[in-house]
Amino acid sequence: MRRRSILLVTAVLAAAAVLLAADTLGVLYDGLLVRLSASGGLRGTTTTVAVWDSGRTVITGEVTARTRLTPWQRRDLRAALAATDFARLPARAPARCCDRLVYVVQYRRWTVSTAEPGDDPGLRRVVDLLGGVVSAHR
Repeated sequence: MRRRSILLVTAVLAAAAVLLAADTLGVLYDGLLVRLSASGGLRGTTTTVAVWDSGRTVITGEVTARTRLTPWQRRDLRAALAATDFARLPARAPARCCDRLVYVVQYRRWTVSTAEPGDDPGLRRVVDLLGGVVSAHR
């Protein structure tokens, strides 16, 4: 009976070690990295791109697609996100004008909204990178 208990404890510890190693590699946790919604414009449509830590990407709107970012795209996206000063960006876009797109970016604890992503070079890069992913699936 004691031997069975020791084997059971050993098996549980081994399983826990495997799960811990998998979680360290990001296999079990695949949290949302960033979400971009672009709405408005002449057509008045909304397109949303959601990217998870693993690079899994879901596009919804005019086009619905599931894809995966390459390691290079993920690296560039993470660098652009790191270069963006989210604390300084407006939470809400200015009042609607004309037929411009309004971009809403959700990243970590921030949600920013702007009609002019060019005001921040990092945010412009994020919008361009994710817009390129959408364009590739049209």
